[in-house]
Amino acid sequence: MKASEVTSNEKTTEQRQQRLEMNRAAAMRSRNKKKMEMMRFKSLVVELSNEKALLLQKIQQYEMLIQASYTENSMLKVEMSQLIFENSMLKQTLKY
Repeated sequence: MKASEVTSNEKTTEQRQQRLEMNRAAAMRSRNKKKMEMMRFKSLVVELSNEKALLLQKIQQYEMLIQASYTENSMLKVEMSQLIFENSMLKQTLKY
């Protein structure tokens, strides 16, 4: 082999080695970027789960308030009916 061929082969080998190292570095950066994105997404999932739990808790509180309001409304209707009945009875007794 000629000296120029050896030098050319060495350059080619060196270039391959550099490309290989660059590809490894790029792959590592890509993996690290994906890991960071996954960590961010997992964090968002936890955050959304917490927010969902809070919203469900608020919904439950509102449902309890609505139920209490219906119950109170029903009781007031019964009281009002009794008062109307008593009023009509008083009117009838006053007629006589």
